[in-house]
Amino acid sequence: MYLFITGDDLRTTIYQRFIDESKSDFEERVEKIEKQRIAFIKSKIAERYDVNSIFETTGEDRHELLLKYLCDMIVFDLIRTNATRKVPADFMLRYTDAKKWFQDIRDGKESPYDLPVLTEASPSLWHGSSRNDNFYL
Repeated sequence: MYLFITGDDLRTTIYQRFIDESKSDFEERVEKIEKQRIAFIKSKIAERYDVNSIFETTGEDRHELLLKYLCDMIVFDLIRTNATRKVPADFMLRYTDAKKWFQDIRDGKESPYDLPVLTEASPSLWHGSSRNDNFYL
């Protein structure tokens, strides 16, 4: 069904009534949005963490905070795709918090516990300058 999340995970973020009202194409939309959001997350944290092993975990082994933020982003996208619904402020705030958390991980401001860190050194480009004012050395 889904790649990483479950229906129970979504129900922690959104009411069952919304899911029931959207039954016709709900599963298909969630699957597509989940793929997009996992790609977004991987692009943010792949430089520091082993994203393949993160998203291969199942059940209780999944990282709870990552799971929460992934569900927040998926639900935000689900609500936003329905033109007749306005996105409530609390869903917008949860989405903004999730996006900021992943950006903070990318920037090194956050270091989530229990996420598998990359063991192999990834090549990175270093920038710098060596200023030499006397030009004789």
